[in-house]
Parts: sequence; C-alpha cells; structure tokens
Amino acid sequence: MERRKFTREFKLEAARLIRDRGVSYMQAARDLSVHQSQLRNWVKAFADDPLLESRQRLGREDRRRRFVVDTLVIERLGTALVVYRSINCTIRLASF
Repeated sequence: MERRKFTREFKLEAARLIRDRGVSYMQAARDLSVHQSQLRNWVKAFADDPLLESRQRLGREDRRRRFVVDTLVIERLGTALVVYRSINCTIRLASF
C-alpha cells in the first residue's frame, strides 16, 4: 500500500483549523482522517510560516470586525426593545 501524500496547502489548512479556529487535535484528526501526531507535526512545522501568520492576522481582523458589528446589532436591538416596551405600555394605558 502506498503512503498518502498531502499537499502543502492541505497541511496549512489543517494547521490553520487548529490554530485559528480552535478545533481540537482529536476532532481535526477525525475530520481530516489523519493521525493526531501528524497534525501536531504540521502545526509545529508551519509555526513560522508567513502564509499561516498572514492568515492568522486576517482571522484576528475578521473577529474584530464581527465583534464591532455584533455590538452595533445588540445596541440597535436594545433600542428597538425600549421603543417596543414604550409602545406596549402606551397601548395598555390606552385600553383602560
């Protein structure tokens, strides 16, 4: 039986899955059908890789953007809830 060969891109994506997304080695190994020790070797091997670092930096920037958007959505929902409560209270008072 011939050994499987993985492309550099596949290994980088596997390392990114673990480093950036926080997927456990065990889960990633199951999902990718590789051994955990192989994944650990790839993460170590690509630790200083500029491509992985730039993607990690982009991941952080995306998380910051999502946080800002989520915060704005929460603020708008809070405002909408206050308006809804005041309208609801007005309707209740008007029905008496």
